[in-house]
Amino acid sequence: QISHSVWCRHGSALPASFMYVTNTSRVLPKYHRPEQPMLTDLLSILDALVVYINSCSVSWTARIQVVLTVFKLAALGLIIVPGMMALAQGRFENFQNAFDSSTVTYDRIPLAFYSGMFAYSGWFYMNFVREEIINPERTIPLAIISSLIIVTTLYLLVNVAYYTVLTADDVIASAAVAVTFGDRTMK
Repeated sequence: QISHSVWCRHGSALPASFMYVTNTSRVLPKYHRPEQPMLTDLLSILDALVVYINSCSVSWTARIQVVLTVFKLAALGLIIVPGMMALAQGRFENFQNAFDSSTVTYDRIPLAFYSGMFAYSGWFYMNFVREEIINPERTIPLAIISSLIIVTTLYLLVNVAYYTVLTADDVIASAAVAVTFGDRTMK
């Protein structure tokens, strides 16, 4: 009985981790720099480790989630701060005629809405953990509202930072906007 449950838990997590590494390795190469070929492999291995730990321990998963959230916020700070500094220096040229609709094609609007919905989709998962939350009638609406406000604020600040430094054509032409942004700001 015990060996069967251990095998099921670890036996299914390991192949899932390897499958994740394989799929990540196929997607990430177009975003990494040629002078850093090991970056893709390192990120894939770290992702597989997170998947494996997630399947083994809930408490370790929660700790890792906090650490990864801090790293994500620090990365967003590395985008927002230089962008706001450039904005404070008077770089408004990319915002001239920002809402000019003469070049807008209406067949792209559904894709824009879908991309925006993806950024805000995290609130949906609160419903799955309702049974484990103390006082869910208060906690779930508070978590949804506060997370939407935080995500909206960060989303707007990052996009303002991007468009302060990059033109709309630069954003469209870039395979990874954050990398292009970093190349321009952190010379």
